[in-house]
Amino acid sequence: QVPKTPPKPKEVIDLLAQTPENDKTAETEEETPHSVPPGTPEEFTADEAKYIQERFGDDVFEYLDKHLFPNKGAKWGSGKRIGIKDFRSLRPGVWLSDDVINLYFEISHLIHPELKFLKTTFMLQLLGDPKKPPLLFDYDKVTRYSKPLGGPAGMFMLDRIFVPFNIKGNHWVLALILPQQKKIEYWDSKHNNGKEYLDHIYKYLALEWDKVPGNGPFDPKNEWKLEADSSKRVPKQPNDNDCGVYLCCYIDHIMSGNVLLGYYGTSSRFEKGDLDGVH
Repeated sequence: QVPKTPPKPKEVIDLLAQTPENDKTAETEEETPHSVPPGTPEEFTADEAKYIQERFGDDVFEYLDKHLFPNKGAKWGSGKRIGIKDFRSLRPGVWLSDDVINLYFEISHLIHPELKFLKTTFMLQLLGDPKKPPLLFDYDKVTRYSKPLGGPAGMFMLDRIFVPFNIKGNHWVLALILPQQKKIEYWDSKHNNGKEYLDHIYKYLALEWDKVPGNGPFDPKNEWKLEADSSKRVPKQPNDNDCGVYLCCYIDHIMSGNVLLGYYGTSSRFEKGDLDGVH
């Protein structure tokens, strides 16, 4: 598959401005903590302004200057707001905020309309605070999340469902649900084992399946595979702060048909340019 050409920054801005707001998928939404400390000045520094103007042009700078700050806020597809603190989470050495991760999925959906995902709040709602184990399982809080996927019946007709989430409050990972292959994969750039999380997603899928009239048992022959080991799937990140960028790279590689470390029996891995491109 030939990778699709990403839109230019101004084209993304125009697309986002035209994207209608969707219904909220949860009655209340919690957020993973932002990594930028409170009290960050609510304006561009001279260096930031110069960088944006030189790299993206005056039109993009004027849009960001008008809409990134809390008193004005930039709306995007899911009705969330991207503020200057989120923007500054893109700096080297800083963890990406949950709103930036969600926005990257929204932009990716504009490039690849077939891309379907559950927002970062899904696992937070389902399992509770990742910094306060043990993990919970509260299905009642996530019953509406399948609506954008076509509901309980429609989601099982999809090829892929991306589930980005944060573990322990400090590390971004991805669960990739592949309904047609009856498989759930765990993508973790630190190569942790994700079995506990995949077990909960499997349980969630079973409950969604049971809501469709006429469906038989969810997995009577134990055909669903939970692949919790990432070490043969993705390269290991060499630092403690690029996990969010790796997560975004997963989207690009999966949707463009490229390969990752060992994913199709190759030794391919991320190049530095991949990470720089996502930044």
